[in-house]
Amino acid sequence: MLILEKEKSIFTKLKDILEIENYKFYRYKIPFCLLIIECREKNCLHLIKAHIRKTDTSIKLNKNLYGIIFRYIDIKNGGHKAAENLIHYLEKNITTTVYGGLSCSDENMGNIINRALFALKKAKNKNFSNIEDDYLF
Repeated sequence: MLILEKEKSIFTKLKDILEIENYKFYRYKIPFCLLIIECREKNCLHLIKAHIRKTDTSIKLNKNLYGIIFRYIDIKNGGHKAAENLIHYLEKNITTTVYGGLSCSDENMGNIINRALFALKKAKNKNFSNIEDDYLF
């Protein structure tokens, strides 16, 4: 899957952070998950930072998109649960719908971003706040 034109800037902002996380994953087997959230309220980044762990990273990608890197977890061991907890927390504190796309470390950096964006697009097809992931059972 190719990254869409408007999403190239998202890839650029995440690239440096994910290069380090990818290195740690392949070298030391330290897993991580990438969550991309769409939130249309101004205080979303503040709320996100207040609710994630100190070991996690949040970044504003554009006006409505935010990236969160959950370190030391994968899709089977807490990735989806961490994303769900964050979405539920945001739902309680804002008035708009929140969507999330989740992808976890198991392939190369470019693919993890594409997979998270694809999962976000799937989540936006529903009319309620939710998270979609790229995990296949």
